[in-house]
Order: sequence, then C-alpha cells, then structure tokens
Amino acid sequence: IIICAMRKQKSEQSIKSMTASRTTTATTPPPGRDLDVVIYGATGFTGRLIAEYFARLFCFPQRGRDGGGGHNHPVRWAVAGRSDVKLSDLKRELHLISGADAENSYPLVVVASDYESMLSMASRTSVVLSAAGPYLSPHGLDLVGACVEWGTDYVDVTGETPFVRKSMDMYHRRAEQTGSFIVHMCGFDSVPSDLGTWHAVRKWRERHGTAGPERVRAYVSMRGKLSGGTLASGIFMDEHPETAAQLRDPFLLGGAPLGGPRPEDSDCAQAESFAGGMAWTAPFEMAKLNTRVVRRSASELGYSGSLTAPFTYSEQMLVPDEHTARKLARPPAPVEKRRALRDAGRLPKPGEGPTKEERRKGWFRFVYVAEGPINGDGKRKRLVTTVSGGEPGYTETAKMVSEAALTLAKNRDETIAIQAGLGGGVLTTAWLGDAFLRRLVEAGIRVSTEEANAGHIEESSEVIVVKVMVGEKSIDSKL
Repeated sequence: IIICAMRKQKSEQSIKSMTASRTTTATTPPPGRDLDVVIYGATGFTGRLIAEYFARLFCFPQRGRDGGGGHNHPVRWAVAGRSDVKLSDLKRELHLISGADAENSYPLVVVASDYESMLSMASRTSVVLSAAGPYLSPHGLDLVGACVEWGTDYVDVTGETPFVRKSMDMYHRRAEQTGSFIVHMCGFDSVPSDLGTWHAVRKWRERHGTAGPERVRAYVSMRGKLSGGTLASGIFMDEHPETAAQLRDPFLLGGAPLGGPRPEDSDCAQAESFAGGMAWTAPFEMAKLNTRVVRRSASELGYSGSLTAPFTYSEQMLVPDEHTARKLARPPAPVEKRRALRDAGRLPKPGEGPTKEERRKGWFRFVYVAEGPINGDGKRKRLVTTVSGGEPGYTETAKMVSEAALTLAKNRDETIAIQAGLGGGVLTTAWLGDAFLRRLVEAGIRVSTEEANAGHIEESSEVIVVKVMVGEKSIDSKL
C-alpha cells in the first residue's frame, strides 16, 4: 500500500477542529487519524535503524510488544520521506526481516516532500518521529511547524541545540495552543543525560525527603562511531558563525541562575587526573549539547528547589589513562579539514555509518553523582546512579527515540507533562518522566542507584565512580 500525501490546502477551520480533538484522549489517535507513529527520514542511516526497530517490535506478533495500550491497541505506523521508490524498497526490506505480508500490513508508506504534504502527513498521525537531518536546514523547522498546526506530537534525534532554540522561539506558544508536544533530542543526545539526571534527582528526593541535590556530576564512558549524518550536522553548525556562537552559550535553552552563568557552568576543556590517578577525566564532545538540555529541565522541573543554591550539572568523559584523556582534550579539527577528510573517504558521508558488527561491539555507561545537604547541620550526602546500554549513537538512539514516540502515542496520559497540566509546548525528554523510563528499561536500558559511603565526599564518590565504570562494583538495579 503506497499512500502519497499530496499537496493540498487545509482550511483554518479544519485545522482548529482537528487540534481541538487532540486533547480528548491520551492513548488513541484523535478522530480521523489512521496512524500512531510516522517515521520521517526513514531511508537515512539512523531512520532505517528506527524502522527496523519498529519492524522487530510490531511485525513479529509472537515476539513483539504492543504499543503499551494492551493487545487491543496495536501500533499503526508508517515510513515517510521524499522518495516513494526508496520508501517502497525499504518496506520490502523490512518485511524480509519480519516475514510479514509486505502488501497488506504495516508499515504504510507516506511521501512528504514539501510543507503542504508535511501538513497532510501530520494530520494523519498522533506522532511524527523525524530522523531527517541536518535539522537546521529548511525542512527541519517546516516539519515541526506542520506538526504544531495539527496538534500532532513530534520527536526527533537532533543534536543541534541552535535548531532547538529556534523551535522554542517559533513554536512553543503555538504548540501550547494546539496541544502539540514537541520533544527534541530523543536519542543518545540527550536522553541518558536528561532522563538520567531527572531519575537521580527523583531518587534523591525519595531517600532524603529534601528539595533536591545541589549538583549532579555525570561521568561518561562509551564505545561507538560517528555516522555521516552526525558529522554533517556538526560541520553545518560549526561553519555558521551564528550557530557556532550559540553552541558556546551554557544556557542556550534556558535555565540560567539569577546572577547569570557561573564558573562551574563552563564546559570542561582539559584532561585531569581522577580518583588519585585511578582514572582520568576529559572533555565529552556531546556535553556542550547535553548540559544545555539538563539545565533547562532543572529550571522547569525545579531540581534544586532553592534560589540561594541553584542546581549545577556537569558532564565529562572518564577514561583509563592520561594519553587518551589528553587526546580527547585537543581542539576539534577545523571545518575545512573535516570536510576534506569526508570527501576523501576517511570520514563517513551522509547515509553512511558504523557496520552492524561495529554496532554490536558498542556500549555506553553514564554514572551520575548527586550531592547536597540533607539537613540544617551541614551534613552532605551523595547518591550514585547509573544508566547503561549498547552501542549509543545508532542502536540505542533508534531504541530511545522509538520509545519516546511510543510513550506519546500510547502512554501520553502517564507523562509528567500531562500530569502537570501542560497543554502542549516544546519540551525536554524529562517531561516524559517515568512513562518513558519504564519503556526504556523494558527495552533493555539498565538503570541503578546506590547511596555513596560516608566520608570524604570527593574521594569516596570518585572511587565509587571508577569501580562502577570498570565493572568492579555493581549497584541496586531497582528503579
């Protein structure tokens, strides 16, 4: 079945009618919508992995999961993009994976090549999942706008914080009016950082009954490779002076303390010995994206609960030796050199990425140390939380954004956003809360928490971090 979303004009009255119905139910598509999730950009490297994830879940009845709404609520999904030929080929490949009847089952195929056809596509589904970057290109904001006009929820895997800033400025108020939840950065950038910190703060409050920790420090260890799409997005942002300047703003997405940025809000720029030489810390390339998201969530969800002690979040790589740390601390290659290496075949081009075997060997682990006072006598506590999984950039990114889309399609009424009475808006993944986290754990992401030992804060917590990272110490796996 090939359904082309052709160019058509939507009257203001029909759009208002559909958006009004968006808020009538949280677990089924609004009247007139025949799809739960549309994967836009499905023929790209990451988009294909997302489509394969859906195919494995929903085209294998004996092994798949339902959408979260029970077996009476199967997930109705489609792959979408600009080329009906590529999409039809992809559908056949997906059904070779699943063994389903390619002509009479999901996914459907939707072609959307301009704003009017994006509007048509958005009118048919509860959620649009976009894997089509670079997002700062014109089609990125057009797709967000189409979803907002129809009150359709939207998730993506962008790592382009200037794009998120533009989306907030252009569409947040309109999304509040139409009931659309726009949730950017639902992949490895920045789900472990954002949802992991939200979980660490939640566990702190459960155990200590206080407003929240003063700070969370995240340490990251991983194995994975870049795709051509990610490289292209990085070049796109760095070669434009405006976006390059925005990337340096520690509060680009909001959440700045009353006195403005502090020294502790600066991005890590150097290698340092850690835990008495047991390991080394180094700059984490994605921290300049992830920290901006977490700081916005912290401000909106009140992590610190104190105006006198604003919440602090930092993020660093944890590596085993000085040589690796100092290598990571080197400035990135100039845009011209990266482009030349890509053109020479030494770096991946758009549509290229790590092989299946390389992805199979990949992994990631975040260790968060939440710290703060718990009573008036100055006594301080630490809580250590971990989030870990497989290859981060593509395998787990496909999983994370898929489960974010399914959270909105099938568990929308369980999100923090709905429970807090939000009618819509451009949000962070933390607003999806436990509804999202439970789905990730079901899908194989591991989450655990432990109280740090009493004693000298820096020494004891650093040693715990290193032992957890290298697998010498396991901690409670309960959520």
